Amino acid sequence: TNLTPSKALLAREECDMLVLTSKPGKESSVFQIDIERGQVISEWKFVKDNVEVPMMDIYADTKKSQMEPCQTFMGLNDNHLCQWDTCVARGMVHVMSSPM
Repeated sequence: TNLTPSKALLAREECDMLVLTSKPGKESSVFQIDIERGQVISEWKFVKDNVEVPMMDIYADTKKSQMEPCQTFMGLNDNHLCQWDTCVARGMVHVMSSPM
């Protein structure tokens, strides 16, 4: 898969990279890439009411989480702040803020 990252974040003790892309049709996807193998190992989408919603930004839970085995990260768009867990098949585990 050819990806053009709009945002990248190191994760899991710098063994993985989480990537947002601006590729048409993939704007709502967060990709997990194994850096050592150079392969996409997971893709998650944020879906609300059966509609894919693009994530505008991803960031680490804490200042040091990129260097720790932490499996969670935060996602942000215009209306939602959510926590993602790379160990959960569906990815997103908690919507922390929503206007409705």
